[in-house]
Amino acid sequence: MINVSDRREAIALIDEAVQAGARQASACAELGLNERTLQRWRHAPEDGRLSARRAVPANKLSEAERKALEEKAGIQPRTQPGKHRRSSES
Repeated sequence: MINVSDRREAIALIDEAVQAGARQASACAELGLNERTLQRWRHAPEDGRLSARRAVPANKLSEAERKALEEKAGIQPRTQPGKHRRSSES
């Protein structure tokens, strides 16, 4: 992902090259950009993916379902994020 300041700098460089007589397609190619990307950046230089509202997945377990599954599987509640503890079945 390219940050906003780099996007604005790329737009300025392309504009400068075009004013100096270069074709926009050639200027974009020098920076490794597609002209469509430049068009999107000019319209909205900020990346909308970072602030996008995302829906809750339809298959996400409810808290009650998650707890029931943990009990059935013998998993103790998490004490630290990312760490699971299983009880032994002897």
